[in-house]
Formats: sequence, C-alpha cells, structure tokens
Amino acid sequence: MEATLDPGALALGGTLDFALSTDPSPSRITAALVPMVHLRESSFTGAIDLMRYEVVLEKPTTPREAKKFRLGIPIDAPPSIDLFLSQIRWAVSIVAKFPRKSPLELKIPVEMASAPGDAKGSALPSIGDERRVLVFREVGRRLGAATDATERLLVTSAGAIEVQIRGRSSGAGADAKLTWPQAGIELELRKQAWTDKLRLAGSKDHDGVFVDAREPAQAAPFTGGELLATLRAFPEFEVHDNEAHVSMERGAERVATLLAFAEGTVRLARLLDQCLRAVPPPSRGAHALAAWQSFAGAFGAHLEVGSMSARDVRWEETLIDVRTTWSGEAEPIETTLSADLDRGVEVDDETTAAASKLLPGLAVVGHRLTWSTPGFVEDPATLADKLTQLAAARALVSGHKRLGAYR
Repeated sequence: MEATLDPGALALGGTLDFALSTDPSPSRITAALVPMVHLRESSFTGAIDLMRYEVVLEKPTTPREAKKFRLGIPIDAPPSIDLFLSQIRWAVSIVAKFPRKSPLELKIPVEMASAPGDAKGSALPSIGDERRVLVFREVGRRLGAATDATERLLVTSAGAIEVQIRGRSSGAGADAKLTWPQAGIELELRKQAWTDKLRLAGSKDHDGVFVDAREPAQAAPFTGGELLATLRAFPEFEVHDNEAHVSMERGAERVATLLAFAEGTVRLARLLDQCLRAVPPPSRGAHALAAWQSFAGAFGAHLEVGSMSARDVRWEETLIDVRTTWSGEAEPIETTLSADLDRGVEVDDETTAAASKLLPGLAVVGHRLTWSTPGFVEDPATLADKLTQLAAARALVSGHKRLGAYR
C-alpha cells in the first residue's frame, strides 16, 4: 500500500489531499487524522488519542490504481505544539481491509499548523462569543451554507425548503427553522403526548410521533420510517403546514455537535421536500386537478395542491390568490379571490362603495380586497370575469389608472 500526501502546509480548518494505491484491491479503506498527546517524564510511554476525524473511502477500481482523496481538517482541534509536560502531535492513519486477509495500516506523522490568522497558536478560543462565531463559520464552510457568523446564522436550502439555523443567545444551544410554501392540508407532526391516546385515534400515533392532516391520505406521505426516525433524533420538533422547528439544547459551541445538528436538519429538509411533493389533492377536488394545474401554469401561479388553491395569479397587473377553504370534514366551504392593497393605501367607505359597484360582494378584510363564492370551483378559468373585476377594484382603491376595459 502506498500513499502520497500533498506537500503543502497543513493547517486547522484546511484540507488534506492525498493519493492512495493498493495491490490487491481492498474491500474498504478508512483514513483518519489523529491528534495525539505524548506525555513527558511519565511511566506512560505511548500516546493518548484525543479524537479521530475519519472518512471511509471508496475502494480503487483496479489494483495499484492511484485514487485521489481529500479529508477536511477540523478548525476546533489543537495544532502540533510542545508543552511543558507533553507534546501534541498529528498523524494520518490509513487502514485497508481485504477479503480473507489481514488489514494493512499505514501511519504517517504530519505537522499541523494553527488556523490561518490565529496569532495565539490555538484554533478556537476556549469559551465565549469569539469561539461560537468561529464554530458557526467552520460548520457553514463544511455544510456549504451561507453564513452570517456575527449573528451565528446558517442559511441553506433543500428543494423548495429554506433552512435557517441560529445560535441561541445563551450560546449553549441552537434552533433551526424550515420554511416552504403553504401545503394547504393543516399538517401537524409533533411528539406524541399521553393525552392524545385518550382523545384521538391510534392511527395518528407513529411510534411516538403524532401525524395529522385534514385527510388521512394527505397525512400518509409523512408517515414514512426515514422521516419519522429523523424527527425522533431531535430532542424537540414540530412540523406545521408551512414551517418546521427543531432544536438542540447544548453543543452549539463545538464544531462536531453543531455540524451533526446542521446535517440532521438539512436531511430533514430533504425528506420533507419529498413528502410535500407527494401530497395529493383533497378527495372532493381530485377530479379537477388538471384544470387547476392548467390555470396555474397559464398565469405563473403556485398551485397549492393540498387545498386546490392558486397563489399569486398574475392577472393583468395584479397578483391575486384563488383559495379554496375546506371544513374539518374535508368538505368545500367556499372559493375566495383576494388581492393585497399597496402599502400606505387607506380605504374609506366611499371608496369601498365605488369598488363594490365594479365587483358586487367585494369586502375589505384587513389590508386585502376579497370576494367569495360558495363551494368548490372545478375550473378556476371560469372566474375570469371576477378576476378582471377584482383587479379593476384594486386599481380604483389604490388610486391607480388602470389599463384595459375599466380605464
């Protein structure tokens, strides 16, 4: 077995590049960076492993074929250093395992420098905000996430889900928030409470995880074993229709534990993204899915399949939501058109009355104009006249000149 290390200087927070060749081809190769403490003037003559940073490598495809590998060097470990009573030294350990043969180990001593720019000879301060900032920066680098280290914030995404991981002000823990467009199914996943068993059907309890949605078929994508196992790994978790929260109580001041939490959170985001894509439409609206898909695609809207709603329909110059409201028994209640008013617009009774002449039944709810019709609309394209009238009413209320039939 032969290994060739990159002759460049090794430093905490950097990478170790090396090439490896073996004959015969192994079944498994493990490479590790191992910092060790050598005690001076002691009856103990060996070394104490502080920790091991390991990676399992793919085996070479043919004997003696050199394969290149890269191993990340942690930033929160001690550099090579001589102390009064001990020394800290590093080594690269490579172990190759073969079928029906004894494993081979190759150990190469290396010198490990401090992290670049560290004048104190220590990769991380032992305590305090400075250490926490560097920990978040290092975890962001390994995770490939955008980092605001001063705020101890990591931002990344998985499919349609945005992930934010933020350190707590106490410094010991961290919280993650995952957000995505509304699913429209009244989704709820959380730890099972003992009271749930007294008042709810047992089918909603999945080995300690409570899973619920408006319809059982819409909850089904979220009952997979991998998703539930990932959730159970977090001390605290809750998942709702458009966001999820997970947390860790302590360990955010260490790279290894924060990285494990961050990787688990990103894995959860990927699994939730897959589940959300598999959500079926309401049973009473499934037959109309093609019509709603066509409508959303024609006007650049986001189709909320779970509730058969179209978000941000670009109708002429106005963004309009077409939303279906459902009862707890999965029966359609009404279909509502709504459009936000511009910031700073104040609506008086006179303006509302004038707008209502353009669209009878118009209402002002908060800072939105709304119009509703009972039941479920099977093809939203049939609401074209109402959409045009709502756009005209919004333009009137906002004091804008409008292009088109209501100029």
